[in-house]
Amino acid sequence: MSEIPYRYEPDATAAALHEKFGALEPGAETDQTATVAGRLMLRRLQGKLAFGTLQDSICRVQLFATTQATPDFERFGSLSLGDWIGVLAS
Repeated sequence: MSEIPYRYEPDATAAALHEKFGALEPGAETDQTATVAGRLMLRRLQGKLAFGTLQDSICRVQLFATTQATPDFERFGSLSLGDWIGVLAS
């Protein structure tokens, strides 16, 4: 298991992601990435898929992860609600 960092430097907030990407159609993708940090408020595993809700100091953003695209997928599944996490979203 990798070492857990004491700091995580996000480059976006959940609100900024909503503002920038809120008009995208469902299923649409971009080539842009962002890092966000906050508390895990919801986590639901569905086989090889996982959903979560990250709450930062401003608002919430939904997380979606697959086993193929998420290197630490099993670690995500072991997190507890309220844990502080950092996410690289693409």
